[in-house]
Amino acid sequence: MAAVLTAQKMSVGYSGVPVVREIDLEVKAGEVVAVLGPNGAGKTTTLLGLAGALPLIGGSVDFLGEPLSGKLVRNVRRGLGLLTDDRAIFRDLTVAQNLALGRGCAGDALVAFPALARLQNRKAGLLSGGEQQMLGLGRIIAAQPKLLLADELSLGLAPVVVKSLLTEVRRLADEGAAVVLVEQHVRMVLDIADRAVVLNRGTVAFTGDAAELAHDEERLSRAYLSTPA
Repeated sequence: MAAVLTAQKMSVGYSGVPVVREIDLEVKAGEVVAVLGPNGAGKTTTLLGLAGALPLIGGSVDFLGEPLSGKLVRNVRRGLGLLTDDRAIFRDLTVAQNLALGRGCAGDALVAFPALARLQNRKAGLLSGGEQQMLGLGRIIAAQPKLLLADELSLGLAPVVVKSLLTEVRRLADEGAAVVLVEQHVRMVLDIADRAVVLNRGTVAFTGDAAELAHDEERLSRAYLSTPA
């Protein structure tokens, strides 16, 4: 199966200074890849580079067999869904208005997260953190993206909410989307991921099968505590 997303020797950062260097990554349709690592490892920067939200300093990124556009809106129109750590919602608009601004059917978001149905007239800024995350992810799911890039879905949320979000992410992949998840909640994301890429100080420390890594606590601990030479 052809890759939906391919990064080769991708280096990306800020003001011309690379924060992550020479990242190689391939994600196929139906696959969930978790990007893990300690704080400051470059996970969010990697995700923004893969989305086209940050300019490449080196290497290349292909999306659906063509070079990634430097304009995020063009990538979204081609089927990319990006969920950033600000939850990608319009806080002054209601839930219904947020869903109406999406590229898909609002009803599909409500199927994914039924709790949103009773909240449609409430302003998004008044929702709980978990409800906001459901709204942001639900709107992307409704658009039926070919690629989902999500940053810290679990940030500040209760485990039961995180499980619901990750279940929908897994379902999206099972229906054919490619998914890249940046996560700190290692155990839960490894339960639904196919592979994991572990970063440390802006480089890939190692990659591996998610199920195998979930049972290799020593290797994960070394990656989180060690620093590259």
